[in-house]
Amino acid sequence: MQNRFERLERTVNTLVRRLDELENVASLQKYVQQRRNTPSPDGNSVQPGFETDTIDQAPAPLVVLRDVTTQSGFRPADRTATNTPSRGFSDDIISKRLILEQDVLALLSLFKDNYGRWVSFNPSIPTSLLLEDVRKSPLLLSACCLIAVRHTQQDLATRLAPILFKETKSLLSIAMLTVPQPVEFFQASLVLSMWSTTIGQVPLTIDSWLLSGFALQHSIASGLFHSADRVHRTPQNKAELDYLCVWNHLCLAHLQ
Repeated sequence: MQNRFERLERTVNTLVRRLDELENVASLQKYVQQRRNTPSPDGNSVQPGFETDTIDQAPAPLVVLRDVTTQSGFRPADRTATNTPSRGFSDDIISKRLILEQDVLALLSLFKDNYGRWVSFNPSIPTSLLLEDVRKSPLLLSACCLIAVRHTQQDLATRLAPILFKETKSLLSIAMLTVPQPVEFFQASLVLSMWSTTIGQVPLTIDSWLLSGFALQHSIASGLFHSADRVHRTPQNKAELDYLCVWNHLCLAHLQ
């Protein structure tokens, strides 16, 4: 418990320091702009001898959040890997033999019944077909099983939860540094942000605010939610409606 408090304190201190740096840069840029608008005695807008080219630009919010995560527990396990859908299913929890396929089917069925509507899973699709689709994203599959394990027997949950949590956290760390991301990344982020991953007394926690903030930043680089023509018209098909559903729920998770 003491270690968790210390880590939280370091994270907050880092974030405050970075925000202070951004505020200082913004103040300096404002001062430069004022100097530009103030005529000098010789008629120039900028006073001679003041070099504006040396002022650093403020980093993007995603960069600030990424830097803060170095103190929050997220670690980029392998920057060369990606979280793009994989047709070969070579990197998921089944292929790695972390969990048996029949157990994954049972967990995915529990997830679909209890949480599927929040991430726009088709409630009428057989679980076996849903598994084929979800396996395209190892992160989404792992996240769904991690949340669903809470609805199983305590001994099974105690055994599987640490395995699923470790795998999910590893895949999430990789995905955070990869853009743009498919809709499955946003579904997984929503799952992990909306529902606690704590199983019993085992503290398997993920910072929901930080994760949902990352996902919202990633959405800027994605055309799934904010394409120019989609903003001003009614969704034309179920796929577009599903995307908007995920987007709305992700915003809700961040606000919550």
